[in-house]
Amino acid sequence: MRPGTLDLFFVVKNAGFLMNVLFICSANICRSPMAEGYLRAAAKRLGRDDIRVRSAAVFHSPGYPASDGAHQTAANHGFDLDSHRST
Repeated sequence: MRPGTLDLFFVVKNAGFLMNVLFICSANICRSPMAEGYLRAAAKRLGRDDIRVRSAAVFHSPGYPASDGAHQTAANHGFDLDSHRST
């Protein structure tokens, strides 16, 4: 993730309540799945099972896996997108 982006780890660590988070991008194969995976991994590391995370598309057909670039970026940051399918 690039510098200057929202520190989702900080949000997860400091939120003291149930959260439902939806990330949306145009195709749900790159940006939003990476944000979903990052936040899901952060919540898991902190033992937060009260954070529900999803991602969705605005202009895309459902069922596609995350892009190769998204998979590589996720791997570089310690999480995977293997089970992701666009919605």
